[in-house]
Amino acid sequence: MNATILLFHRVNTVRDKLWDPMAPELFEKIIRFVSKNYEVLPLQEICLNKKRHTKKALAITFDDGYRDYLDFALPVLKNYNLPSSMFVVAECVDNNLPTWTYIMDYLFFNTKKLALPPFDYGEACAAFAIYKWNNKEEQISYSKKFKQFLKLVDNERRNAIMQHFMESFDDVAAPCNLMMTWDDLRTLKNEPVEIGSHTLTHPPLATIDNQVELEKEIRISGEIIQQQLGYFPTTISYPVGSYNKKVKEVAKQAGYKIGLAVDQKLYNSQKQDLFEVPRIELYNDSFIRNKIKIYGIESALKSLIKK
Repeated sequence: MNATILLFHRVNTVRDKLWDPMAPELFEKIIRFVSKNYEVLPLQEICLNKKRHTKKALAITFDDGYRDYLDFALPVLKNYNLPSSMFVVAECVDNNLPTWTYIMDYLFFNTKKLALPPFDYGEACAAFAIYKWNNKEEQISYSKKFKQFLKLVDNERRNAIMQHFMESFDDVAAPCNLMMTWDDLRTLKNEPVEIGSHTLTHPPLATIDNQVELEKEIRISGEIIQQQLGYFPTTISYPVGSYNKKVKEVAKQAGYKIGLAVDQKLYNSQKQDLFEVPRIELYNDSFIRNKIKIYGIESALKSLIKK
């Protein structure tokens, strides 16, 4: 049985030039569409029960733990009486700071500095050893490309580079109050919302070679959720969809039952691994494009083109 698992991040009225949240009107239109055309179920029911349903099954998931889920997404979901899942980064909740991917965008977009002190980015990042830009557009273009590349870089090296950016762009205040708190998450106790892990610090997990560090990111994040909310989560969502065989094994050993990837395709519960469950990521695009993604048409076309 094929099922559709959607991935959202932010829903907000405030526009963002670097990473635009989905407009609430578009989100409501998508939710109205899926409520009419799918049987929207809890993620765990789709992945673990594997029973057939009268309509096509669909689950709604969110990554990162942004507070605008409470303000803009949850009221719509409640209006349509639909369940959802939210995957939080433990340290982001603890520190009330967003993920490193958001912080990097935020620093480069808001700094008034067009130069950085020299820094050894390492051999893998040698192409990005640029410390001065002629204008803001050039600087932001650089940061967008470098951020995507950093998702593939060794975790220790990436952390060092991010620390360099934060220390160098000291004219930018930290972007606080964007994330849900543990108290916010506790208010969801009586709602049809699954809270799961999105790791401890949001690293691309496949870039971590150190076994102890990998176990910490996966297991400790679940234990913190257990301490704060009273249960060890059933599901872990891999940041930026990064996983490998080692990541899946550590997640199983930690006690999770489901591991979420991205992969932009439908999920076949009869054939696919529970620790590489694909999701379809939706953005603030047109409703038509998001609809094509939901049907799995976009990913199918891309697969045909690759052949």
